[in-house]
Amino acid sequence: MIDICLYTFPAPASGSGKREFQLEARPRMTVGEAVKDAAIGTGDYYVVMINGYGAELDSPLDDGDQVVLFPAISGG
Repeated sequence: MIDICLYTFPAPASGSGKREFQLEARPRMTVGEAVKDAAIGTGDYYVVMINGYGAELDSPLDDGDQVVLFPAISGG
């Protein structure tokens, strides 16, 4: 299984702004494929991390990995 954690901004009034779920791992699966399988818009997330390290949408995944996706954040 692959753990997926999405952070959304602004946070919904009813929660922390974080959604978590799991996907079944497949051989040679990438972050982009996991995002597509989960029906998450890839343009909505700009920071990708796998097990706490920076990654890209074409980064490979292994069973047991944790993927965290953050949206673009702007401000001054």
